[in-house]
Amino acid sequence: MKRVYCLYRVSTQGQVDHNDIPMQRIACRAYAEEQGWTILREVYEKGVSGYKVGVENRDAIQELKEEALLDRYDILLVFMFDRLGRREDETPFVVEWFVKHNVEVWSVKEGQQRFDTHVDKLMNYIRYWQASGESEKTAIRVRTRQHQIVKDGFFRGGRYPYGYKLEYMGRLNKKNQPVHDLVINTTEAETVRLIFDLIGEYHYSTRHVATYLNSHSIPTRRETGLWQASTINIIVRNTIYIGRQHIGNEISEPFENYRIVEDTVFYKANRFISEHANAPEHKNSFHLRTLERYLLNDLLYCGDCGFRMYGTTTYKKPHYSREVYRCGTNYRQDADCNGQRIYTASRVEETVEGRVKVVLDCLLHLPATDLVGLLDGQVHSDYEQQISSLKSVCDLFRNEVDSIENKLIQAIQINAPDEVATLNDSLIRFKKEYAEKERELRELIINEENDKQSIEQAYKDIMDIRSGAANYDLLDIREKKRLLRLIVEKVTIRRGYEITIQYRYPARKYFDDETVRG
Repeated sequence: MKRVYCLYRVSTQGQVDHNDIPMQRIACRAYAEEQGWTILREVYEKGVSGYKVGVENRDAIQELKEEALLDRYDILLVFMFDRLGRREDETPFVVEWFVKHNVEVWSVKEGQQRFDTHVDKLMNYIRYWQASGESEKTAIRVRTRQHQIVKDGFFRGGRYPYGYKLEYMGRLNKKNQPVHDLVINTTEAETVRLIFDLIGEYHYSTRHVATYLNSHSIPTRRETGLWQASTINIIVRNTIYIGRQHIGNEISEPFENYRIVEDTVFYKANRFISEHANAPEHKNSFHLRTLERYLLNDLLYCGDCGFRMYGTTTYKKPHYSREVYRCGTNYRQDADCNGQRIYTASRVEETVEGRVKVVLDCLLHLPATDLVGLLDGQVHSDYEQQISSLKSVCDLFRNEVDSIENKLIQAIQINAPDEVATLNDSLIRFKKEYAEKERELRELIINEENDKQSIEQAYKDIMDIRSGAANYDLLDIREKKRLLRLIVEKVTIRRGYEITIQYRYPARKYFDDETVRG
């Protein structure tokens, strides 16, 4: 009596029917009964790709190998051999391993896989080489269709982002079933605009934005949940809010029916988030509640320990209080600061504002063309040359891959196994290098687009600086804070009110970092 183990596999959970894989199960049971075999066990792999997942990471294959070593079955039966895997550099050797360990490998559709002759080994390789190609073709078809859906401006499915909702707009799929399209949710869209405004204009951190939304009772989509910094970060990074859907590293052309914020607003918020996350002084910092009445929150740092100062109110006696900036090390047990811990807020702010007004007056009286000209010189880039060079390299690799594939087919046809093995190794290596160069090209194109957006935003910032400089004393605290962050990079304070101001472009072109006494 032949002892049989069956392996059933599908690549996605969507192919699982009520926790079962009935088509493969029914076919294998019928085939075993026809052959007079006894099925002892049925092993399921639900939602496991035979192309993407290697054998060492497939528990079912490893378990079947262990059972084979214990001589617990004689035949491994599958519906088709590609259920064992679809990787030409791996699966043929898995099949050969089972046969060498006295386990016959059978397929309902293709019969028994033997290794009696050299031709058997070659056919075994060809079978999985074809299966690998089919997986690649299927992946290409799926990706192409998804790209077409995104290119046409339609929602490609999945969880729809905050700020939108799904509505039936009269569109049907190829099976004549109704398809829901993405439309803007006006209530949630207002919250999205508020998030971008708080980050881009007032330089709130994502955690601070979440605190602000929760404190103002602005509901999440679930209504019962609370806003989290991670959720805010996902929203800020999503290009759908400027009408651009993304799939992988590729971004679609803008569709105005999806747009909630302008490009300049989107890229300004993203630039602040990136700069804030990458700044060295923020790496070991911690979240502090930002109060709007303090002008220098997020700009002022302790000159002794380097930690951020934060605005707060101290109470020394009943009915007496004063607003101060306090060193953040007070709340860190592992921090050591020998500098002054508290500075009077009004004294620090008046000193900084006095110097900032001088800078603003200078920028106001400079011709706008001078500022723009300096900016053009600063952001000059050779992206065009780099992109052209990388495209040429990608073309060379693609031609080489096509050439090796043609040679491989010829080698298989003339039954030259040594040449097949050599060409297959070369093909794998060149495909990997080709994919790496394509990734570099995509990243370079994205960086070029980001830099273009940064230049456009910088032009707008210059105009905002000139406008704010002319009306500084009439601005409210929020507008002053926004204006300061356009020209001041960082303010450091040391014992005795020794204040160092570091400027950013365009003030940096005319003013060196300066130290003043408050």
